[in-house]
Amino acid sequence: MREHEPRIERAIAFILEHIEEPLTLAEVARAAYVSPYHFHRLFSAATREPVGRFITRKRLQLAALRLAYEPDRDVTDIALSSGYSSPSNFTKAFSAYFGCSPSHVRVASAGETSARPVLALRETPLVRARGARSALTLREPTERPVAVTGRLVATPEVALCCVAASGLDEYESVRDGWLRLVAALRPLGLCRDAAEGFGILFDHRLLTPPALRRYHAGVRCPDGFDPPAPLFRSRIDAGQYMVFALAGEASEIRAQFASIYGRWPLDGPLVPENRMPIMHWERPPAPDRLGFSLWVKVRPRR
Repeated sequence: MREHEPRIERAIAFILEHIEEPLTLAEVARAAYVSPYHFHRLFSAATREPVGRFITRKRLQLAALRLAYEPDRDVTDIALSSGYSSPSNFTKAFSAYFGCSPSHVRVASAGETSARPVLALRETPLVRARGARSALTLREPTERPVAVTGRLVATPEVALCCVAASGLDEYESVRDGWLRLVAALRPLGLCRDAAEGFGILFDHRLLTPPALRRYHAGVRCPDGFDPPAPLFRSRIDAGQYMVFALAGEASEIRAQFASIYGRWPLDGPLVPENRMPIMHWERPPAPDRLGFSLWVKVRPRR
């Protein structure tokens, strides 16, 4: 199965790039250079969910974040920009997946900036048997938000050589993937233990069950290099990024991460463009005391 990872990653990238548009199985399979029949089987085995359910989950999670953190956008706009043909179809799909209506999220999240709750799945059950609905809640903050200051940086496109990773903990999963990647590239003379590292976080940790979270661990990829499977080429898009420096013990990192992921930005002129943060470290990641930058691509608030 690992030899098919580059095809699956191409398909996921295609889906995320076109998530606001109608998508068919044939179109996604074509992006992966596989027949629709074989692609459906490969995709389900690699991601633990059928391609249709994957697309629906991504659309509805994006919509939930927009409802909670972009109050200036009305529900109709969010429905159409999430790939739904009408607000009624969107409301039906949203309610079936999350167990509450879009208006529930919008009303519950409209409070004082400092007191707004954190969007998250309920603790139990995250996923029930036979694909039953997830339960969405806006839980009140249990602790004071951690102050994390970001700076706006213009970043050029970065070509990456990547390996897929998955797991409960973002840092540990990406670090393990990075070590596996370095071990594979070292014999080719393309990577050293001191290599700069990147981790692309595809799934929102507050909305995605642990078993479905997926990451890319990567290093800079030389021009013209075609990585052998299961490695694959990817990229970080050029654009404006808000960059946050995170450091400390594991518990401190988690608190900083939660403040960025769950509460930023509540107000202000910029909002995340795609809700896929990028971890970046200039030195090899350490197993004990953590330290890295978190990049969030941003755009002007509509």
